[in-house]
Amino acid sequence: MEETKIYLVLTGGDIYRFDVLKENQTPESGAIEVTSADFEQFQSLLTMDKVVQVKTHPIPENGILGYLSVYPKEQPFLRIFDHEAGEYGFIIPDFYHIEETDIAITEEDKQSYMEREASGVHFRLKETLPEAGGLFDFVEAYEMKLPPLPPSETDILKEQLLQQQLATAEAIEKQETGKIELQLALAEFIESTLGGGE
Repeated sequence: MEETKIYLVLTGGDIYRFDVLKENQTPESGAIEVTSADFEQFQSLLTMDKVVQVKTHPIPENGILGYLSVYPKEQPFLRIFDHEAGEYGFIIPDFYHIEETDIAITEEDKQSYMEREASGVHFRLKETLPEAGGLFDFVEAYEMKLPPLPPSETDILKEQLLQQQLATAEAIEKQETGKIELQLALAEFIESTLGGGE
């Protein structure tokens, strides 16, 4: 009885297949031989709610799982697009290829983030990022400082009215001061005139 061998063939992107060949058949160029036990273990991980992706940087000594990753379709990941610019987002394996730099996070943390953000909390990436951790080890809440808004037309009119009122009050005060000074001068004049006639 001829023995069969199993080969993993990576055909580009996230496309792969397994070839089962008889020992006298020649595998395709670049095919990776896998053990039956490794193949069975890999098969046991596959369910309808999982997605398989080809690793960008394979680790051959880890067998099939050195070349392929199995993720729950809805498993959230944090992806940091640009740390300097503070750009990040959430992705799931069902729609995005997961890179080694993406960070697996819990659905609970993602839900908490979304709820807090919906209630007005602002988040940003931390200045210093850890090697590993959960979502809130990488992001932090902060108070956003908005630039002051330009004054509205109502505010401008109120300011103009206030300036006019202040100018009017200042003019009235000067006028009153002038009247008092005139009355004092007149009183001094009368006093000196009357006092001088005695």
